Amino acid sequence: MGQVKTLLAEYVPPDPQKMGTSLQGRECFVESESWAQTVALEFRNYGQPGDQMTLSCTATRKVSSRSVSTHMDDPKNAVTLGLKWVACQMEQTTSSRRFLPRPRKSFR
Repeated sequence: MGQVKTLLAEYVPPDPQKMGTSLQGRECFVESESWAQTVALEFRNYGQPGDQMTLSCTATRKVSSRSVSTHMDDPKNAVTLGLKWVACQMEQTTSSRRFLPRPRKSFR
């Protein structure tokens, strides 16, 4: 589990320099969901070849969710992370849902 934690530390929090590199390399895609008033930014090959990090933002420019799809040493050893934020009454934002599916292979 320590290896997974180290791997995900490359994605949380997002690195502005890596995001910029993805933009310059034309590896960033934008998807608008007008019904939900959100925009999703998908960064491919963000941390390593074949991975993907997606940030969804609301119309008020607040991050509403983040997902990471990456892998350990082999693409067959997938690691995914999903976070979703909701606004509280005091205008603070907190993570309401976190999930980290268990890998098929055990890591030490």
